[in-house]
Amino acid sequence: MESLILDLIGPVLPISPSIDKFREAAQLCELSPPTTLFLRKHWDRNLETDFILEIAKRMVWSKAQMQEVLEMYVCLLNKLTFPSDPKLRRTMEELAGKYRLGLITNQSHEFLERHLSVQDVDVKMFSHICVTSNQLRKPNPAVLDSFKSLGFNPDTSVYVGDSVDYDYKTIVNDHSKYKFIAIKGGADDGCDFRLAGVAYRLILNRLDELPQIMREI
Repeated sequence: MESLILDLIGPVLPISPSIDKFREAAQLCELSPPTTLFLRKHWDRNLETDFILEIAKRMVWSKAQMQEVLEMYVCLLNKLTFPSDPKLRRTMEELAGKYRLGLITNQSHEFLERHLSVQDVDVKMFSHICVTSNQLRKPNPAVLDSFKSLGFNPDTSVYVGDSVDYDYKTIVNDHSKYKFIAIKGGADDGCDFRLAGVAYRLILNRLDELPQIMREI
């Protein structure tokens, strides 16, 4: 393998802090928050467009309440600091020394630069960063086009994600030869990936297990 494409939230940065902030935002607005399980399952969707509408419908929030929660969440998110993980920098440095790295995210460049810098991870480790848009999002396989155009050959590249519905299905829908490695603990767990057809040995507990499995495939 020559290249790695990593999803940002889940595999690289933990998913829980931002979800916790959304639930906190709802509570501060004196509303019942959606369950953590529901949010984790769909967190790869664009919150500010379609997902917030589904949440509001599910929780029976008015349009004004929905907007209030969204504004409160943005305020809390701007103050969010992900917990420091010393293993992350070492893992990313090891991977960057052996593979070409790409990153895919629905977060802004400012967001990822700010939070990766806290982890002492240099954004320059990534030769390409794809920020998905409202019009082009996972699991639409076209999100991979920019990687292909920059030399991330599907025959020699691995996609690392934490979601069956958004990450794994992106690869399936692409009908290419990208290999897929799952990281548990984000949107889905090991059982979800096994049911989707991901091989057991390609379902990892943590990102720091990735260098070893990359040497084996």
